[in-house]
Amino acid sequence: MTVSRTERAGSQIERLSNWVGFLFYLSVAVRIVVQSPQIGVWMLPSFLHELIIAVAFLSRQPLRRIAPGFLPRAAAYSGTFILPLFLIWAGRWHPRWLELSSIQWMQELGAGLWVAGSLLGLWTVWSLRRSISLVAQARFLVTSGPYRLARHPIYAGYLVQYVGLWLAHSSLMLGVTLLVWFSLTAVRVHFEESVLQTEFPEYRQYQEMVGVIAPRLHRSHPPSEGKRAYSAPCATSNVASTVSPYSTSVQTSATKSGCSGNPNCRGG
Repeated sequence: MTVSRTERAGSQIERLSNWVGFLFYLSVAVRIVVQSPQIGVWMLPSFLHELIIAVAFLSRQPLRRIAPGFLPRAAAYSGTFILPLFLIWAGRWHPRWLELSSIQWMQELGAGLWVAGSLLGLWTVWSLRRSISLVAQARFLVTSGPYRLARHPIYAGYLVQYVGLWLAHSSLMLGVTLLVWFSLTAVRVHFEESVLQTEFPEYRQYQEMVGVIAPRLHRSHPPSEGKRAYSAPCATSNVASTVSPYSTSVQTSATKSGCSGNPNCRGG
């Protein structure tokens, strides 16, 4: 069977994107260890999160469909990088925006939520590991693990984490940035679900049974166990290694935000 030039070019681009994703997330994992040694075990979920994503880019399922046009890509990359870029900018020019809250219980609650979100993200990324992507794509939908409870548990994990970050570093500008991230995430979910519905008509039944980022209060029956070939939610990078509720200083490396993932993409 003859392979066209277009197919060969697409295959080369896919391999290149896999290696770019691997090297990027591997560098994020290394930065967590190098820049946050004082936090120790608390950063372990974030380190494993990024390491799993890095390896997953080299072993993920073949691409079946991708959302066309500029807007899905703009939403995916903006949603991924808006928070780390804000943290870098604020850390350099407006460090007061990133100071720890003066209220002790907010610091403690924020730290607890941050850890909970990190663990949920780690669980989700492990379940999703062969379907990682940033842009809305159809690869392979995992319906086991956290995906029995929500269609986009990776975004749920980020949401819990980011609420924790805001409580620990409560500032107006950080809150505004997180609201923008949430809006971009809603756009990403729209494009991701559109891709899934187009490629896999069965996905509509899954939508009826499972909520977006939390379990439905009422549903007829749970989704079937195991992994089914619907698609891949996307992955995004975990912002926890950029700023931590446990540290009075801000890590300003440009590494993360809300994927890939996802990320249906990043994240989802």
